Amino acid sequence: MGIKLSINVNRNEILDYLQLVQLYEYVDRIVSRHGSFLDHQFATDQDFRRRVVDLMARIKEIRNKKQYALERKLLHELCETYEDRVGGARTDYQYRLYPAAGTVAIALSKTFTAPLARLTILSQVAGMHYQSTALMKGRMLWEARRIVGEEGFRALWKGNLASVVHRVLFAGVIMLDYEDYRKNLGRVIGGTDANSTGLVNLIAGGLTGIEATCITYSLDMVRTRVAAQRNSMYGLRGTWHAFYDVHSANGFLPDTMFKGLGATLLGTVPSMAISFFVYESFKSFLKARRPGDDSPITVGLACGSIAGLAASTATYPIDLVRRRMQLDGIGGRAPIYTGGVRETFKTIIRKEGFRGLYRGIFPQCLRVVPGHAVAFMSFEMMKMSIATYGVIKSRTVSS
Repeated sequence: MGIKLSINVNRNEILDYLQLVQLYEYVDRIVSRHGSFLDHQFATDQDFRRRVVDLMARIKEIRNKKQYALERKLLHELCETYEDRVGGARTDYQYRLYPAAGTVAIALSKTFTAPLARLTILSQVAGMHYQSTALMKGRMLWEARRIVGEEGFRALWKGNLASVVHRVLFAGVIMLDYEDYRKNLGRVIGGTDANSTGLVNLIAGGLTGIEATCITYSLDMVRTRVAAQRNSMYGLRGTWHAFYDVHSANGFLPDTMFKGLGATLLGTVPSMAISFFVYESFKSFLKARRPGDDSPITVGLACGSIAGLAASTATYPIDLVRRRMQLDGIGGRAPIYTGGVRETFKTIIRKEGFRGLYRGIFPQCLRVVPGHAVAFMSFEMMKMSIATYGVIKSRTVSS
């Protein structure tokens, strides 16, 4: 026997209800000695809403009496227990579109900001294999004009294919594993206060960054080499040729395929940790100030742009160092940086001063703000898609 449900509310409202119901189940368990007050059989939409309001009042009463400690983090978990119980009026294909939409959004974001990304990389490696007055003095517009004049307009997008594939795979790992790290760390660390939550977000972001970086690193190196090539100075004919060139001399060996990985991890781990810490902090702040607005567009764009700017600014010097290590020795050239990350830092400071560590930061900031905003918006859309599709995929409620 099944009871049809027709919940005529938008997706955000459905998720809010389901999150509340999960919390109510938790409260129901801890007050079971007083008798269960949660009935799972919701016959109508109106009855569902009435019961939600009633249970909210009961929980408020319990909280005011301070009889039980309600864990705030439960409000942010998905309602897995209702996966096959609650039906809805929306069709399945609508919720399958969100992951695809997120992927397209990331690809478009990378494509739109590709010229800025290439200018950033060219600025970071200026003076390494060539001298450029415009780049050394931070004149990005002049360098853009040179690229168009000497290499053609399409050259502004050099390395974009590898960049898009890299970012889509990178974001996929983040979207799939970040919440798992967060939940498991929450159980290990415990605590529901702001400090504990912040620590969980910080560590989860760092661990996810390590995993995503190691999986996608070869694409990152290929993208850097293609984008850094002025005209045909490195002899690279495209993305696939660059990938072949990375390992052609010595095969698939760690010192060729993963050159600069240590520096990349030194930058990625704190970058991801800072990014998710700032993102979750501002997300909580925004929801506290605007409790009725939790759309992925608002949260992703507002909080994601701030998180991206903070993380990129804090970790930019190590990002510059890893770019140079990735290009060191390319095209048969003699290595310039032979002593690892520390020696590379010292060499750059000795030759170019501390300002050399921040060469190209302006186009980088212009690039990461929309890039991170779209990435985090896609992250929220993906979570909502998984939650909503998983919960409403059934059309009937088994009784």
